[in-house]
Amino acid sequence: MNHEIQQEIFNLRLQEMEAQEKISQHLKEIHSRKLWKEMGHANLKAFCEKYLGYDPIDVRGLLITIGAILTTDRMTSSDPEVQKRIEHLKIWRRQKSLGEGIAAFRIISNKTLMALAERNPKRREELLKIPGIGSRKAEAYGNDLFFCLSSEALPG
Repeated sequence: MNHEIQQEIFNLRLQEMEAQEKISQHLKEIHSRKLWKEMGHANLKAFCEKYLGYDPIDVRGLLITIGAILTTDRMTSSDPEVQKRIEHLKIWRRQKSLGEGIAAFRIISNKTLMALAERNPKRREELLKIPGIGSRKAEAYGNDLFFCLSSEALPG
């Protein structure tokens, strides 16, 4: 391949990477300030698809990049007790999703699961402060979650 063409492709790729970084920074701000609501969108995903014209698969990648979606491979903690709670909650969520015939993330999201494991709520008031847990989920799953998080339920 001609050296000039190689150099031009390299330069274009650098520009593309810089643009992607700027897009990520702007999307982080839009996400944190919930600016997508002001524009009449249900969520950041809808904003990216409808307003910015992104493909749904590309949107997922963007949302993972900016931290709006937490993938299961990133659900870890350096604290062994928190890690035990993460694993136990993942098992509970999977069993509950199979029993209810719905996707696991519909029971509780990965971010909510992580917040539960990290904060380890003991009372309903604490549970309701976890992002993703409203009165409906607290009513439906509260007792299960408290048991899951209790030391009696945790292995080892």
